[in-house]
Amino acid sequence: MSIPRKKRLQSKPVTEKSFSEMTWGERIFQANLVLALVGAGCAFYVYQPELRQWVLNLIPLPLAYKGMEFGLGIPAVCLGIYLLRQKPVLDKLGRFASWLDNIGADKQAEAKPAGKKVEDLLPDAPREAYERSGQGIARRVAPALEHIGLTQPGERVDVIDVSDGPAAARVIIFLPPGLRLTRVQNSAKDLQAAIGAPSLQVVSGPRANTAALIVTHRRKQPVVLKQVVTSDEYQELLKKGGLPVPVGVNEVGEPVLTDLTRVAHLLVAGATGAGKSWWLNEVLVSWLMYLGPDRLRIALVDPKQVELSDYRDFPHVLKVATTPKDAVALLKTLCAEMDARYAMFRDAGAKNIAEYRRKTKDNIPYIACVIDELADLMIQAKDDVEENLQRLTQLARAAGIHLIVATQRPSVDVITGVIKANLPSRIVFRLVSQRDYMTVLDSDPGVTLTGKGDGLALLEGEFGLIRFQSPGVGVSDEQTEQVLARLKDYWRRRGVEAAPVPAFDGAGKNGGAKGRAGGETVELAPLGSGDDDDEAPQPPVYLETGEVGGTRTREESESGFERGEEDIVRLKRYVARLAVHLECENPGGKDVRTLPSTVTLRQELRMDRNRLFELYRQLESEGWIKGQGAGKPYLLVVNPEEAAEWLESLEEEE
Repeated sequence: MSIPRKKRLQSKPVTEKSFSEMTWGERIFQANLVLALVGAGCAFYVYQPELRQWVLNLIPLPLAYKGMEFGLGIPAVCLGIYLLRQKPVLDKLGRFASWLDNIGADKQAEAKPAGKKVEDLLPDAPREAYERSGQGIARRVAPALEHIGLTQPGERVDVIDVSDGPAAARVIIFLPPGLRLTRVQNSAKDLQAAIGAPSLQVVSGPRANTAALIVTHRRKQPVVLKQVVTSDEYQELLKKGGLPVPVGVNEVGEPVLTDLTRVAHLLVAGATGAGKSWWLNEVLVSWLMYLGPDRLRIALVDPKQVELSDYRDFPHVLKVATTPKDAVALLKTLCAEMDARYAMFRDAGAKNIAEYRRKTKDNIPYIACVIDELADLMIQAKDDVEENLQRLTQLARAAGIHLIVATQRPSVDVITGVIKANLPSRIVFRLVSQRDYMTVLDSDPGVTLTGKGDGLALLEGEFGLIRFQSPGVGVSDEQTEQVLARLKDYWRRRGVEAAPVPAFDGAGKNGGAKGRAGGETVELAPLGSGDDDDEAPQPPVYLETGEVGGTRTREESESGFERGEEDIVRLKRYVARLAVHLECENPGGKDVRTLPSTVTLRQELRMDRNRLFELYRQLESEGWIKGQGAGKPYLLVVNPEEAAEWLESLEEEE
């Protein structure tokens, strides 16, 4: 048996590339290598006199100096450019440059006095270490389409246009024959992974058979308010009057603007840290910069008590409500002001605030109400808040009263159908779940928001969703505080008298208010009062947590009993008495026993709906009641004898 001999490994001959076969990078490398050798030779010639004597000084010394400078200088510059193009080095240099620039901007902002223009009160945008063009992303589009199977190998994909902005790049491609836009949109997640982007959106392009790919950058460039308000588009909108709102900038850095008087009201939703509060601050600051207190008055609702408290000392601000009781009173006062204005319009023969101003020359101010957290109000005073919000969102537009309602928990029990139906224009930042996006936008946005001001705008009069990057007043909270301090001083020095708002001005003095209505006096509801009906309902009782319902006041709650314990005791007492009563009427009966309807129990116990359902779940876990599904009453399953014993023990404790 012969053992096969191993084949000898034959090395393949190394063939050198000709100059025409080399890539541009290889050619530059070879040229720099030659220049470096020439430069080294010239340096040796300059600094070695023996060498010059040996070659009989054939090369003039000035020429040798020039050869040394160019021969060593050009390769050094090319090496530096190569290193700067490497991403780790570039990122470190960029962070260092941004850090130095921010330090300089902070010192400059502290030292610079207020200029002649109001825009000088705002900080400038930090200088970036380098500029992006989006070409790198554009080069990855064709291989990515081929990788996920949307195009055939070698099939050409033409890139029509590439634009780059602070947060994203927009690449417009021509769709190859047979490739539909809907197919690319359905494969957006796969295309996003193939390109390696944190987020990608596919929309229709500006021309036929084109698609626009909006690719989010991993490292966003900061956008500040000064960049938006100094743009020609914003200044043109400002000249038209109204309440201009700088929404942000789109994917290529163009300003996204709207007018609150045109869209009437805005609903803003965003999770914690998504940029919702930054957006509210930049909108308020833009108003305080250009609109005096004679043109705009602002009412604020701040349940957190820390987000909007810095605006309290501005002459524009009517009131800052921080508790549910104050918030309900503020909304009722806005309704009273709205009714008084409509009475004025009726007597003047005007349909809205613009027509009233034109006919009477009485420049009554616009009123903007900003609610920072709707969820907290809906939990604690849902009925009152929903009722007044419904009136304002339906009727207040023509009266010059506009709302911006913000929440970080856009669930269906917070943004009810009644509220959402009257807030068609919406701003959405990053939310916790896809269900929240559906609640706010009524559809799947088809894009992943990355936070830090990355948002979508659904604006009345605009087509589809608009992707934008929200600007900040500055790049830090310290800069925002400095701007607010300068603005306060700015209006204090100007001494502009605030336009009166009778419902608020009168309420703040004597508990009532009087409004003008063509010469006759219209009595308005005092701040915090209820409706003036013949049999006005009792005002809700605000407990320690602000919950509507219950039987004890805040003082009575401090006697030692917990609010939650009393609510469950009241409900259990009702259920136990009902069980004993039904057993006495039909001893040992086999009929099905159920609780009354939720509406009846709410009226009997004066309890909030959400709180009642929480107690339902607790009683169900204790085996007193049992649910039958949506729309059906709860079954009464507690043993009547056990219920009677519980009532006896409760009476003994009391």
